[in-house]
Amino acid sequence: MIMTKKMNVCIVGVGLIGGSLAKDLRKSGFAGHITGVESNEHHARLAVENQLVDAMKPLDQAVSQADLIILACPIDAIKQWLPHILDAT
Repeated sequence: MIMTKKMNVCIVGVGLIGGSLAKDLRKSGFAGHITGVESNEHHARLAVENQLVDAMKPLDQAVSQADLIILACPIDAIKQWLPHILDAT
């Protein structure tokens, strides 16, 4: 299957798992634009500096612009954020 449109991807949690996913999505050419959502300022800064994500945005804004949303954060955070994500999509 050949994909012609690159996806706008939102990764919620750009620590080790989310950052690794971002790196592979970019390397494979699957993602045209990657937006990160991160509560840890240090992780957010590193993700942008290392070009793992194109931008960091608030959850609602990032989700509204995404074709694909990846939750790469702790389960407690997923339980908290998932209702907001589902309402926004």
